[in-house]
Amino acid sequence: MLTATRRQMLSDPGVDGLRRLNAETVAALPPGLTTLRMANEIIPHFHNDLGVPAIEIGAKKFMCVGALPPQDHPHVFCDMGDDNEYVCPYCSTFFRHNPALAPHEARPAECELHNV
Repeated sequence: MLTATRRQMLSDPGVDGLRRLNAETVAALPPGLTTLRMANEIIPHFHNDLGVPAIEIGAKKFMCVGALPPQDHPHVFCDMGDDNEYVCPYCSTFFRHNPALAPHEARPAECELHNV
């Protein structure tokens, strides 16, 4: 059960509507609450405008946009979890995790999407 202090910390949007997390706030969160962590991560975006059969990527959590804008599909959050392969449900692009690549890198490199 959340105390009034914890409830206030979770509901206070802070400056400009963004939740500010410091060590005290994190320590006061209910056990098992991890949904706030994603806001602190940078999620890389990839596309398959080239139409390649497979894209190797260094991330296990990423966004697929299909083709380059304006022909992109809805940006889909993808999480491979314990698997090393993922197929986008919108465009059927096949992604394969390659731990030798940095999280934002892809092979072919042209499939990396920057400045999103």
